[in-house]
Amino acid sequence: MNRNFWGQFTLVWGLDPTDLDSHLWTPPHGVGNAVYHVCYYRRGSQTSDPFADLDVDDVSSYGPEHVTIYQPYTGTYTYAVHDYSGNGLLTTSNASVTLLKPNGAVQTFNVPTSWPGVQPNWWWIVCRVNGETGAVTTVDSLSATPPLPDVLKSEPTK
Repeated sequence: MNRNFWGQFTLVWGLDPTDLDSHLWTPPHGVGNAVYHVCYYRRGSQTSDPFADLDVDDVSSYGPEHVTIYQPYTGTYTYAVHDYSGNGLLTTSNASVTLLKPNGAVQTFNVPTSWPGVQPNWWWIVCRVNGETGAVTTVDSLSATPPLPDVLKSEPTK
């Protein structure tokens, strides 16, 4: 296998909602046991903490958006998708996430198409990945709130 990264998430979706966003939370590590949150307003870095990045923020449908982990930390990564635009529902977005795992295997997740009470601007919590073993735990749930908090007080506007 010839690649310069440990693992990579690829998000694609349909016409509506127009803007879905990839989000990755790292395991706690380093000084102060920091948790990094890679997303459209904090794109990350290949060469320094968090050793993960988002390549592009697609705001006009379809994607792809890639979140790549270059050097893993011990602990659990959490990957989720946010319906940022709010003009449609995650359940009708045709969203899918492909994970290229550290061992070269590929795992695909499809957004749930039926979820009681789903609303615009919800979150799809896709999976968790063990930073030591690469083992994936599927979560596949929809929620009005993100799976983990962010250190910023509020999201910047796009």
